[in-house]
Amino acid sequence: MIRKASVVFLVLAVGTAGCVEQNGAAGKDSKVCGGATYEWRHEAQWVPIVLDAARVVSRGDELRVDGQPYNPWSATIVVDQDVEPPIGALSELSRKVGKPLASPGRSTMSEIIKMTTGFTGEEAQAVYFQAVERVDAQFVLKCPGGDRTITGKISTWNTGSKSFGTADCLKPLAENPENPVVKVAAIKRCPKDSVLVQDVSRINP
Repeated sequence: MIRKASVVFLVLAVGTAGCVEQNGAAGKDSKVCGGATYEWRHEAQWVPIVLDAARVVSRGDELRVDGQPYNPWSATIVVDQDVEPPIGALSELSRKVGKPLASPGRSTMSEIIKMTTGFTGEEAQAVYFQAVERVDAQFVLKCPGGDRTITGKISTWNTGSKSFGTADCLKPLAENPENPVVKVAAIKRCPKDSVLVQDVSRINP
């Protein structure tokens, strides 16, 4: 069971690695700006990375998990100026949120788990889901003396946050796992006239 985490912080910190300044149009040469000051705003929320098609299963049936990717994306660091991403920015963010974070370029596809398991419950119209805790951050990086400011964004996820489960289209929201991804599974994969979709639509019109 997971719960939605949506938090916004404003943090000032002194970076240990600093920023990289490029010289010239090609940006081949660089120098480190030590003792840089970071200002952070970040938020976290659970997002699905796998949503399988709904299938009817009964007690003793084999539930095959296909691991169908849902809106795959990759971790990124983007800066607004014509410079390289700040050295150590991701590790600084990781330290601030207290969580391990995916490196730039890593895809959520790397987290997908495929498996087959026996179904032990009553009859269900099951939608297998898998989710991660996404972290989006904005930063302002100031070099000593205030003569250089770099701004940018980081999109990544907590690599220790993998969670998976099943939503049952035949049951109301209260009888499904307490998980924000269940609502997404209902809207995206359950039949429109199913009990779960009708309940979700009633609660969140």
